[in-house]
Amino acid sequence: MARKRRTAAMDGSTDSVLEATTVEAGFETAFAVALGDDLSAPARDDAPIRWTLNAGNDTPLTAGVCLADKVDGPPALTRRLRQIAVIAPQDGPRLAAHLSAGQRLVTREGALWRWDGYCRDAGAPSAAAERLSQKNRLAVLERELTALVPEREAAEASAVSARDSLRQAVAAETEARQGASAARATPPSPEKSRTEEK
Repeated sequence: MARKRRTAAMDGSTDSVLEATTVEAGFETAFAVALGDDLSAPARDDAPIRWTLNAGNDTPLTAGVCLADKVDGPPALTRRLRQIAVIAPQDGPRLAAHLSAGQRLVTREGALWRWDGYCRDAGAPSAAAERLSQKNRLAVLERELTALVPEREAAEASAVSARDSLRQAVAAETEARQGASAARATPPSPEKSRTEEK
């Protein structure tokens, strides 16, 4: 059941914190690796597994970029995100030795060092990171699509105008041909014939 719930959260079909969070482009993998499967839980008090606000007194991180500054999500994530620093890959092993309980170091490429000695190399697959990248790409495409609406509307108006002009030109040409045909088919008046004979 937990696997099913986690899979549902990753594909966007629940109210997980993953779906309620926007991550700055380029930091999706760091965010996904740092929080892992915990991203499938919602920040809802009635959920059996959930994120809740928990004000604590944590040791501040001094290295890297605080992940909380790159994420817009439920307030329940704030404390955890303030304990995660995004660092350069070469600094991980050195800085990991100075982590306090609960702190983590991650790279934008997905490497992870946790206070308790758990490590993860960059490049290991992450469904959450892929989902976040897709969300960010979708947001970019939606903005681009919105920006193209005026162009599309102008093109449609131009096409309608061109069709109207073509119809009018065809009608004018048809009328002119009919007039010419009628003129050729009408016999000359007797007066005109006499004038031509003189």
